Amino acid sequence: GTIDGDIERAVSRRGPLSTFPPGTPQRRLVEALIDVDARLLVSDAEQGGEPTVRVAHEALIARWTKARDFVQGNAQALKIRRRIEERYALWRGLQEVGKISAKETETMSLRARLPAWRARFGHEPGLLSEIDLIDGQRLLREHHSDTEPHLVDYIERSKADDKRMRSRSVRVLTIVASVVTVLAILAFGAGLIALQKKHEAQLQTQQTLEAQSRSLTEAAIGHL
Repeated sequence: GTIDGDIERAVSRRGPLSTFPPGTPQRRLVEALIDVDARLLVSDAEQGGEPTVRVAHEALIARWTKARDFVQGNAQALKIRRRIEERYALWRGLQEVGKISAKETETMSLRARLPAWRARFGHEPGLLSEIDLIDGQRLLREHHSDTEPHLVDYIERSKADDKRMRSRSVRVLTIVASVVTVLAILAFGAGLIALQKKHEAQLQTQQTLEAQSRSLTEAAIGHL
């Protein structure tokens, strides 16, 4: 069922051993559980060589009521953390690609560099946004002390990037509103000027017609 799936994911999940600083009660407990006499936890190294730790057996959680209740009660947080970890791994991969692209950009022509420069003004690729960012912030609020430092930094960086983009959007909207206001004022002023000129032209036409009418009247009286 769902609980068994959550337990299986909790068992398969590895966490950096550095999450538990040497000398702390948490680290002493982890080392005691790794000890050959207990072997409740297993410590190994990932591809990068960083030591990790994981639960040795599914039965440790499945048959330990307190651990099982913890996994069940924090299933949503564990799912969020797993999703954040996946996004973090994707972001790190994009970071490496970005370093290569930056070197290539140095040799590009001005026209070829423009797309790269434009990209810098948008969201940083790979950072959290929308629902993922909301969940990441929730994870920090509820489980900050249990979240690995690199994930905390990743979420905080995503939050700062989102704030930057929102501030930029507000500035852009403010500028657009100002431009629209100025254009409206100019258009209104131009309309007034046009209306005034039209009125002056009509007045001048009327005065010309009146002058011609007087001249014709005077000429007619002179012939009598």
